[in-house]
Amino acid sequence: MAQCVLRVACVHDCDLMINPVGAGARGAGQRRLRRDRRAPAHRAVHARARQEREPIIAATVRHPAQRTTPMITLDSILAQAATRVDSFSRTAADIPYERKGVLYSEMLFLRAALGDSPPPRLVESGRARGQSTHLLAACLPGTQILSVEHDPNSPDVPVAAARLAPFANVKLLFGDSMVVVPELVQPGDAVLIDGPKGYRALRLAFDVLARCRPGVVFIHDCGLGSEERTFLDRHVPGTLYSDARAYVDRYAFLDEPCRAVHPDAARVQREAGRSYGPTVACLPYDPQRDYASLRRRSRMSALSDRVANGIRRRFGSPGHASSG
Repeated sequence: MAQCVLRVACVHDCDLMINPVGAGARGAGQRRLRRDRRAPAHRAVHARARQEREPIIAATVRHPAQRTTPMITLDSILAQAATRVDSFSRTAADIPYERKGVLYSEMLFLRAALGDSPPPRLVESGRARGQSTHLLAACLPGTQILSVEHDPNSPDVPVAAARLAPFANVKLLFGDSMVVVPELVQPGDAVLIDGPKGYRALRLAFDVLARCRPGVVFIHDCGLGSEERTFLDRHVPGTLYSDARAYVDRYAFLDEPCRAVHPDAARVQREAGRSYGPTVACLPYDPQRDYASLRRRSRMSALSDRVANGIRRRFGSPGHASSG
């Protein structure tokens, strides 16, 4: 079994800080890597540290054999949601909604997608005030939740720490998710990306899927018209969404407390081209799909969009005369 050695510093009982390894330690780590070139996990860390000049990251990670994940379809999600909605409603009733947070129907969608045998670990990218982490911890008591937040100095940090302190299955981590999350994810894990956003969220998802073989990756904020949704609809057919009409018709009632806080959070009567809510995308791992190619394509799409947006800002939208 390959072992990837990383460093973790404890902050308090459920709060960890992932620290870059210093220059001297990095040299020692690279010497250890050179002594065992046969380990593919070591070669991957060594190559990425050399090519991208990123710090070598956090914690001892063992990579077990690939966990078999049942096929996830919209029908399977609907069936699972029907059996779990009552217990989920009781659990969610004591968890307050945070403005712009994950909807309760979206979290039931995620829980239903994981089925009868949820994975032993779930890696969350983007914690903020901890609402989604709280729901995950309560709905998946047998799953270890590794939650990564970028800014340890955010005013949201103590709020999340206080609300999550009772949960022994939660570890709070800090660091750049683009670097940290791929180092944490093991084969068969579930992953929830709720930061970064846009094309960076897609690159993180495809990087994890290409390198780590998780069972499933969820991406939040994939509503119609978003960069994520536009790319996934075009290049990843079969992606499942929590705004599917068959799902929303059954479970929109769960979001009444969300609408009480933020009336536009979930739109039952939605206009054409707008999603019901922020929307969770579900990407089950497919061993036949070329995720490295999708990662490159998403990078090129981001560059193309930036160029097009720059042209529009400079010269105005097509069909409109320039002002001068």
